[in-house]
Amino acid sequence: MMCSDVMEEFHRQMLAVVDKLTVLFLAALGVAGVEAGRKIVETMSETVTMHINWYPKCPDPKRTLGLATHTDSGFFTFLMQSHVSGLQLFRREPDRWVGVPPGALIVNIGDLFQILTNGRFRSTYHRAIVNRDSTRVSVAYHLGPPADAKVAPLREAVGGGKPAYRTVTWREYFLVRKEAFTTGGSALQMVSLSPGDHDDDGDGADQISEISS
Repeated sequence: MMCSDVMEEFHRQMLAVVDKLTVLFLAALGVAGVEAGRKIVETMSETVTMHINWYPKCPDPKRTLGLATHTDSGFFTFLMQSHVSGLQLFRREPDRWVGVPPGALIVNIGDLFQILTNGRFRSTYHRAIVNRDSTRVSVAYHLGPPADAKVAPLREAVGGGKPAYRTVTWREYFLVRKEAFTTGGSALQMVSLSPGDHDDDGDGADQISEISS
C-alpha cells in the first residue's frame, strides 16, 4: 500500500471516530439527534491538518522543553505517541503535571470547542518534554472549522444563562491568540463576555447550522 493510501485510510478511520465522539459530547449537552453531530463533523473535516513531531533525545532534559505549555485552538486534537512517553497534561487541585503513558490515544479539547460548548468542556493545557535516552515521535490530528465559519456558544450549552464567549471565526481567533502570546494574556479571556455584554452576532441559537454554512 502506498503512503498516500495509508494516509487516506487513516483519515477515513479518524473521521469515523470523530463522528462518534462528537455525538457523545453533544448528547451530554442535550443536543438531540445524530444529524446535528454529523453537521459539525462535516464542518471539521473541511479543515484537517496532521503534524508529525520528532523530539530528539537530550542529554539534559531539565534545560529545555520539547513543546511549551499551550492549548490547541481548534475543536479536537487526536494524538498518538511512540513507545516513549513525553506528553504531560496540567491538572488542578492541586496544580500538577500528569504524564500520559505511551500507547494511549489522547483526545485534547481545543479552545473553539470550549467556546462552542460555552465552557462546559474545557480546552486542555499540555506540553511535551524530552527524554535523555530516547527519541520520541508523535502524530497529531487536528480538526477545526473553516477559517471564516462563525463559532459561538450553542443554545443548549447556554441553557437559561448567558453566553460566556462572543462569536468568533477561526481566522479571527488565530489573531487573538497571536496577540495573547505577545502580551502574555489569555486568548479565551480576550473573547469572553461579561454578564452585561451583548454579542451582536447573536446568542448561538442557530450555531449548528451556522458553522456548517
